[in-house]
Amino acid sequence: MAFTAKFFSEGLRNKLGSVLGGRQGLPTDSLKDPFKSPSSVAQNNADKQVLQYPLDIGGSPNQGHFILFYVNTQDAGTLKYHGDVKRGGKKVASFENGEQSSSQLNNNATSDGEVFTFQRAPTTRTNQLIALYMPSTVEVTYASQYEDKDISVVGKALTQVIDAPRDQKGKAIGEGVTEAGTEAARTSMDAIAGGTKAIEFARAGKVTMDRMELIFSGVSKREFNYNFKFLPKSLEEAKTIREIINTFKFHMLPELVGDTGTSRDFVTPDTFDIEYHWVGAGEHNTYLNKVSTCVLQNFNVKYGGGRYSAHVADETNNTPPVESEISLSFKELELITKTRASQGF
Repeated sequence: MAFTAKFFSEGLRNKLGSVLGGRQGLPTDSLKDPFKSPSSVAQNNADKQVLQYPLDIGGSPNQGHFILFYVNTQDAGTLKYHGDVKRGGKKVASFENGEQSSSQLNNNATSDGEVFTFQRAPTTRTNQLIALYMPSTVEVTYASQYEDKDISVVGKALTQVIDAPRDQKGKAIGEGVTEAGTEAARTSMDAIAGGTKAIEFARAGKVTMDRMELIFSGVSKREFNYNFKFLPKSLEEAKTIREIINTFKFHMLPELVGDTGTSRDFVTPDTFDIEYHWVGAGEHNTYLNKVSTCVLQNFNVKYGGGRYSAHVADETNNTPPVESEISLSFKELELITKTRASQGF
């Protein structure tokens, strides 16, 4: 009872923070930069080159929640973004259905070692980390697929014979042969003289047809869509936004291997790991779902708002846009089963 009263009183006291989409119950001065010591987020990513928007992602009262995007490069590739993506990171071997094989990646580790289909080419987590503010909503959809299947007379009869007790097999076979034979005769006659079956059904006022049963057919892989709007408040922030856009763009595309004029071989695009955080914890926010390793399927960039406008030129005489927006569409590599759901996915 005391907890309930405290919960609602703090909610009312901080409803302004709720409206702004920020962390309830935290005064402004407690929202520290999550990427500066002694933050646990900073300690967990001490070797990372962090690209964050906004630059005060943990310090403004309407933030405090953010999304981390880790990049895993294909070991088969040779190109590096700006030469500053180190390959000395954690080795990660992706599986078609299963976790990252590195035990260091707790977000993707599993205890049962379940692997479906095949092992993918290994990747290495880079030293680049993108941190973006939490959108107003983040969604996840779990979809089990079902389809209607026709259960024919012959199929039904065969099942009845299989399920019948041993001492009644003969009777079941006889009944099944009779029922199946009648339907086979109708179908044969209809093939020879079209419309025979329809006439018979019309005269009897009854129709014989296959039964329909709903059968489980699989699980859809989850997709995650995010939209971020950028309004740089400084030249430094504008340059960071440019780097964020270029990083996503570079790592979602394949690499051509060999001669550019004749080669048909591509190194597959890099993968991403996504985590939801808030400034008070170094690990994933357990109130939100985990996200397994993904590929970036679609990446859309819009420059300008109602009309295109730009800030004053920088030292290279280029002008950063006043407003830009990106849309990202990710898809997981693995299927999420009960085992993974119980681990928070």
